[in-house]
Formats: sequence, structure tokens, C-alpha cells
Amino acid sequence: MDGTYRIVLMPGTDPAGVMARLAAAIAPARIELSRLRLEDVFVRIVAEAAGNEVASQALRASVTVGPEGALA
Repeated sequence: MDGTYRIVLMPGTDPAGVMARLAAAIAPARIELSRLRLEDVFVRIVAEAAGNEVASQALRASVTVGPEGALA
């Protein structure tokens, strides 16, 4: 394991509060806040409809993101 962890917050959770508690508990070298991208939402919806992880990977490989995060 490379020491990297992904923490997913439930809707309505205060990200700043979570990051402060994490930093106090484990003294991380780096904390990064990211939001779900439109591409991720699209792939998740289509993959769920297909019900297939292989289809999800193929779809993600075929989707390109243009300037300003727009799907191309």
C-alpha cells in the first residue's frame, strides 16, 4: 500500500470539519479535496444501467474531457 487513502463523505457532511479532524488525528503530509466530476457521474449512471464493470472501463476510456471539463 502506498499510504494513500480516499475518504468519501456523505451528502451534507462538512468537508472542512472532516479535514481538520483528520489532520489532528494523523498529521498527513497532504490533504486534497476533490469533487465528483461530470464524467464520473455519467460513467456511473451508464455503468449501472449496463451492470458490467468491463462496460464501465470501456466507456471511461472512450470519454474525453475537453476544455473546462466539458465532455467531448
